[in-house]
Amino acid sequence: MAIKGQGGAVEALLISGILIGVVGSVYFWGVPLIEKNKDIAILENSEALMKDLNNKIKFVANNGGRDQLRITVPGIMRYDATAETIELFVDTSGTI
Repeated sequence: MAIKGQGGAVEALLISGILIGVVGSVYFWGVPLIEKNKDIAILENSEALMKDLNNKIKFVANNGGRDQLRITVPGIMRYDATAETIELFVDTSGTI
């Protein structure tokens, strides 16, 4: 003798379990990919900033005057007067 009315609850439980599994898999696969893309964007912005800084330094050295540059990259910029270098340190959470 079969008990009627239990099929709907079991189906709902199975569908919920499958849905949670799929969403969890997509989340754990997608988060590292999003972090990697974010880190690549930070790296590209850092490279563009340093190239722009280099061009501005050359322009001011050749033409005189002064110029300014807004630093929009999350990092630390350091000028070493003894070695005459400018360094930019950027932390990323993922691997590139």
